[in-house]
Amino acid sequence: MTKVIAKFNYSLACVLVFILCLFSCTTLQEDIYYSTIESDFTNLSVNEYENQYVKIDVDLNLGKEVSPSQISMLIDMLDRERNSAYLEPAVRARICALEGNLLCLSGKKSNASELFKQAKNLQSSDPYVQILYTKLGRNTEEQLERLSELLLRDEKHSLAELEKAKIYYGQKEFDLAVASIDKALIILKAKGKDYYVEQYTLLKNAIWNDSQRNGYTQVKNQNLTPIRLIELTQSNSDILTFFTGGKKIRTAELMKALEKAGYFTATSDSENENKTAQEFVKAQVLDRRLSARFLWNFYVQDKQKQSSKTKYSSVFNANPKLKSPIADVDSSNPDFDAIMGCVENEIINLNDGRNFYPDRIVTEPEFVDFLLRLRR
Repeated sequence: MTKVIAKFNYSLACVLVFILCLFSCTTLQEDIYYSTIESDFTNLSVNEYENQYVKIDVDLNLGKEVSPSQISMLIDMLDRERNSAYLEPAVRARICALEGNLLCLSGKKSNASELFKQAKNLQSSDPYVQILYTKLGRNTEEQLERLSELLLRDEKHSLAELEKAKIYYGQKEFDLAVASIDKALIILKAKGKDYYVEQYTLLKNAIWNDSQRNGYTQVKNQNLTPIRLIELTQSNSDILTFFTGGKKIRTAELMKALEKAGYFTATSDSENENKTAQEFVKAQVLDRRLSARFLWNFYVQDKQKQSSKTKYSSVFNANPKLKSPIADVDSSNPDFDAIMGCVENEIINLNDGRNFYPDRIVTEPEFVDFLLRLRR
């Protein structure tokens, strides 16, 4: 009898354990389920907050009337969301950053600075957190410096390009603004950010219209040609002033003057014996190698460093065992000095940290960006 009771108690205990396990597992599944629902809801909310922020941002840059209550209402919603208990750190960082960016738009930088500190501790790599940092610069010059540093680390940072475009637009530097917003839209489209593309295209059109009214050469999202290189250089920088005297000169005349002065010639072919200048002039489109050649020739001239024009090849010629630090550009390349010089002086980046991709075709927005870095 005792054995039967013991056996019964053991069976009963097993059943109880099974029921407890079943209950615990069910509860755990429900917890995971509810947590997922909350997370999904929050992500949807964040997307909506972003869209509202984008709309306000675009309207303000277009000069449209945006009521203070519209901004403060979104700030209040973000503030309530930010103080929710269930937010993941990355989501909380994004919400902090969006609120901080809105506070900057409202002129409340001190409050925005506090939110930046919180957001940075949560997720310093968040794009909106990084943009908030640039907005907190003391003036537009410092903001542009911070944006340039950001783009050196990540040249596909669409929000940084948008910020540059907005600053340039405010300064009436229309061609630079168009170049930046074009690059941003290309990146955003590739990422499937349709709402961003839709809204910021409105701003792009406004910049283009203003640039045309002010007689600026319009930057187009197309491959760079020698003629367009001259037109864009004349419109977007002052490096041709020595040849133009500050006046608009016909592109054909400028081409001849620059060719004669050696700006299209490879550094290894100073007397143009190998006709490298003709290679440039007759090119259907310009790649990164030829663009580097043009920019490097101006860089050494502007800095009055003609003696350093071939400083890289001189070192490698004297030490044949040395290997080029750029994986896809050998020291025997006729434009080795130009490529090395542009990379070292951060005029043109190594996209992957190793390769220059000398044969990759350059677009007009890319070239205008190179020009801006040249004049830093």
